[in-house]
Amino acid sequence: MLNTIDRGLEMALYLSIPLGTSGPPFSDENEQVPMDLHFSAKELYYDFFVKESLRNYYEIYKYFNPIHFGNFVLLEQRVEVPELVPIRKNISSIPTIVLGGLFSQKGNVMMDFRFHKSDIQRVGELVRLLVSINEDIKIVKMEQSEGLRAKYEEMETRSPMTVVEFSYVDERDSDRILEWKGIVDPKGAVSYSLDGTGEVSRMDVSNAPIMPLLLSVLRDRIPVVGYFEKRKRSEVHSMMILPTFLVKHFLVRYFNETKNLAGINLLKIESYSNVKNRI
Repeated sequence: MLNTIDRGLEMALYLSIPLGTSGPPFSDENEQVPMDLHFSAKELYYDFFVKESLRNYYEIYKYFNPIHFGNFVLLEQRVEVPELVPIRKNISSIPTIVLGGLFSQKGNVMMDFRFHKSDIQRVGELVRLLVSINEDIKIVKMEQSEGLRAKYEEMETRSPMTVVEFSYVDERDSDRILEWKGIVDPKGAVSYSLDGTGEVSRMDVSNAPIMPLLLSVLRDRIPVVGYFEKRKRSEVHSMMILPTFLVKHFLVRYFNETKNLAGINLLKIESYSNVKNRI
């Protein structure tokens, strides 16, 4: 599935945002700490996933609302750049943009986005807006994307990943691959046509049968590396890629939210490193 759309979003934007003075300390400033984002009311929060073995920092970490996930601890920090909250609407208005990697290093939040070349003007407008609202936000680069597979291999160096595959029945929107936009645009997906035209566009998936599961994953603050569907006639083959240490938490959501979904069938759960050449 990933081979088919590897470079379907052929452009990438890389940003660097200062974390600020109140962020959680880490044992090694060069360490790339996996992150995610979540919204609460009108505020935006960073979620850091740090190794639980860093017990020397426990007295400090307790001020960051720690939540334990296996061998990792989730720490949250309110984003100190308030201008970024309304920027979410600007980002979600770009039809094909998808959040890629997100991590903290050397006091900065590093994030990148993939997008289709048809949206390069909209992304250019976003870049100008970001630079204008805060001079500390750095546009590291905007260039051709390295592709999905290369991006996931890089992300796995920060945290092992697992692929969960399942299928269900849905009569709509066949002969295409969908990539869920996640936190960027929870009710949207990038649609890749399989009819040979190479069409890439945004699709509204707010009424999709799988939405209760996807939204519950966001509520539970489970960072989704990627969610994809290959739709052929009424059969939907789904693939969720997520950090290995959160697989059990995801499966709880999966069984709770899909018990009434037509034709649901859990196919396999495998390490990404074992299947990356086959998906």
